[in-house]
Amino acid sequence: MSDLTTQSRDDPLGRFQRVALFVGAAGLAIGLIGCCFSRAQFFNAYLYAWFFVLGLPLGGLAIAMLHHLTGGAWGRAIRIPCEAAAMTLPAMLVLFLPVALGMKWLFPWADEDLLARDVVLRHQSIYFNPTWFLLRAALYFAAWCVLAAVLTSQSREYQRHGDERLLRSMRNISAGGLLLLVALITLATFDWVMSREAHFTSSVIGFITSVGETLSAMVFAIAILPLLTPRDPELREFVTPAILNDLGNLILTLVILWAYVSFSQLLVVWMGNIDHETPWYLHRGIGPHATAWTFVAVLVLLFHFFVPFFILLSRDAKQQFLILTTLALGLLIMRALDVYWLIAPSGADVPVGRRHVSVLDLPMLLGVGGIWFYVFVLILRRRGPRLVAREETSADEVLAKEGGGAGANAA
Repeated sequence: MSDLTTQSRDDPLGRFQRVALFVGAAGLAIGLIGCCFSRAQFFNAYLYAWFFVLGLPLGGLAIAMLHHLTGGAWGRAIRIPCEAAAMTLPAMLVLFLPVALGMKWLFPWADEDLLARDVVLRHQSIYFNPTWFLLRAALYFAAWCVLAAVLTSQSREYQRHGDERLLRSMRNISAGGLLLLVALITLATFDWVMSREAHFTSSVIGFITSVGETLSAMVFAIAILPLLTPRDPELREFVTPAILNDLGNLILTLVILWAYVSFSQLLVVWMGNIDHETPWYLHRGIGPHATAWTFVAVLVLLFHFFVPFFILLSRDAKQQFLILTTLALGLLIMRALDVYWLIAPSGADVPVGRRHVSVLDLPMLLGVGGIWFYVFVLILRRRGPRLVAREETSADEVLAKEGGGAGANAA
């Protein structure tokens, strides 16, 4: 009995998994009760929660491919959790079902009354219509799931046997896969976010989403390190100040890139001052009149950019395990708030300054997030107790070995 108690006490990841399942089930139950009173509030809250959580497996897939391409010790500390996150994409496909069922309440192009009144919507209906919407979603998930399954299976094989022939395959898959991933995330963002305000167009919003999702996965993988290190003593020893410094630098890079691209979009739209584009920012509290969304925008600006930017400039701060993991957790919360600011103010017919705050927003976030975390831990446990990825031979070293072997055979 005492052994079981000690094992439970030494397994914080298992405790969090059980809590996540309970919180997730409770959040979804509250959402279903709320759906009986207002379907619009339920589906809008669900779309926000689902889209934010979707960023974790997609961002995890991006980080895994980035590490296969670039190498480096930093990726060995977080790649296995990122691959486990990527393998939850089939679960996110199942959780997409309420989005498909709630199209009428989520997207103006799915509302026949709005479609009859709006000329722009009728012109867009060739691309934005329920049939093509579902077909594109199926294509996105098919490509993402296949990419994640192939890459993760090869990574597992390399982890077990160290067959260097797999390295070239993983790098080739990652080279094309990373481009495909960004392209499909861009198209998906057009479908699930930008089309909620039919008169707004942005060619960069998909890249903003890609960077944000990569940042979400990065800070998530770092934030759960305190839960993972008790499971693997090797991971505890591997996460040295030098590794933490590299991870902090990557967070800083993604934070700066996110801020730069986001500000670029704001600058172009605001300076253009076009009637069908500037309302997108007016709905989000950026304009001559402050709204509740102005407060949200200020919070995101301060704690998604300025605070982490100045903290991560300090080498000492980046090398402190507690500081970096706490900062990562704070950034994960800010990522959720940024996605909320991106999605919640939009809808079928949005007047300037509308709050769009619902009592279902937080329960749905906890519900979808809790269920996802439970599935994530199940997949992570199947990878075994070892959480430090095997060191990969560089491409130059592989080519040198192959060249040396060929030369020896020729001789």
